[in-house]
Amino acid sequence: ATLTVGGDRLRLPGGAAGEFPPLPEVPGDGELVDGDRFLRALLGAVPYTAGAKETARPVLQAVCVNLGAVISVAGTDGFRMAWQDAPLRLTGESSGVKQLLVPRNSVQALDQLWRRAVKPPSAGPAGEGASFSDVSLRPSLETARLAVARRMMRVHVTSGAASFHFGEATLYTQLLQGQFPNFHQVIPEDLPNKVTFDAEAAYRVVRMLAPIAEEASGILRLQWEGKVMELSAHSEKQGEASGTVAITAKGEPGRIAFKVGYLLEYLTGKHGLVLMEANGPSNAARFTHTGSANMLLQPMFVADTAPAPAAAPAKDWDPAAPEGETVAGSEQPASATAEVPPKPPTRRGRRGAKPA
Repeated sequence: ATLTVGGDRLRLPGGAAGEFPPLPEVPGDGELVDGDRFLRALLGAVPYTAGAKETARPVLQAVCVNLGAVISVAGTDGFRMAWQDAPLRLTGESSGVKQLLVPRNSVQALDQLWRRAVKPPSAGPAGEGASFSDVSLRPSLETARLAVARRMMRVHVTSGAASFHFGEATLYTQLLQGQFPNFHQVIPEDLPNKVTFDAEAAYRVVRMLAPIAEEASGILRLQWEGKVMELSAHSEKQGEASGTVAITAKGEPGRIAFKVGYLLEYLTGKHGLVLMEANGPSNAARFTHTGSANMLLQPMFVADTAPAPAAAPAKDWDPAAPEGETVAGSEQPASATAEVPPKPPTRRGRRGAKPA
């Protein structure tokens, strides 16, 4: 093939059409879901899945979808987890499949296809979405109906593959095989300390402190009491910096430390109020924001000489753990590992072992 644009020309080598892999066939009629809501739920979990360097557990590179009358979607990388329930019915009854592990790359490809490809503008006969090429044959469609109609996606599922069909496009993908962590089991309930703050105000402070925190293993400290939460970071080269955010708090005063990159990524683009629930500096904290997936975030363990506020007693601290500042680590985000007892560290900014 030769492409010519003005005086520029590009010649591309090709191959025989028969060498292209045959398109797979996913049996069954599939099920219809609201494509916009379904895709938003999948995309909400993608940033929390493990990156390409994760080789120990490939299932963490996938978005987990539990099927049923109401589906639940989750993603985790071992340090943080996002999950949400979506009011969509996708049962998998025809195939007997109850859980999908959709590769993160497939979700991103589905997003590109959904935004760019020809897709149904409205619900057609029996709820099926009609393609744009059929619109001219259906003069009864009204502008108002097009504006409020749901854009439907037909999902076919088998034990090892799935297809997503809408309008004139279909995406086929292989599903990952393996056991995804039971994320419902590790979600903490009734966390006693609750802190509510404005997402944009917190984002500005976190972004200001990020360069300093990154030089100290990414550690960002949060400490709250009354109606104010102080965020601080310090490094040997750039010194110390802090900022405050107005809050509404319930429970006891407290403190906790997070990896600044994770917190900055969560706050980016959010507006309105964020609720943070915690139970001491050594347990995972839960973040809730209207319209977004819930997040469970592991703390970073910090050895501090200052007396700590009331917190859960140390029960399972490993004396062999390195001193100084370490990263909380566990394959399941809500593991409870006690804080390193307060003592002056011999070296600041030292990181602990990564999770298995």
